[in-house]
Amino acid sequence: MQGLKLPESDKFIRFWMEIQKAAAEKNAVFYLDTGEGHDFETPEMEGEYLSGWLVPVERCEAFELGWKLGSDYVADEFDDVCLIAKWSFVDGNLVIRFAVDMVS
Repeated sequence: MQGLKLPESDKFIRFWMEIQKAAAEKNAVFYLDTGEGHDFETPEMEGEYLSGWLVPVERCEAFELGWKLGSDYVADEFDDVCLIAKWSFVDGNLVIRFAVDMVS
């Protein structure tokens, strides 16, 4: 699955698909680095804030070369797309937004 390296639970994969749907609306792919806490769980889904890179589709091929080796190998040229994927529920619907840090 693009942007995700480790096997995850079915509940997390449902969350991940929502992250990628939000990324696709920005013509991008979200690549996971690490979890940042602020967990949630419902009967169908589980997730948390995630740090990673929101990479424009046209830059994905170049980005993946380093990312597949580990976050230490991601080129500095991708610092501008390093973000936090944050979740919230609005009127019972999951909303994903991308922020530059935990407090924004």
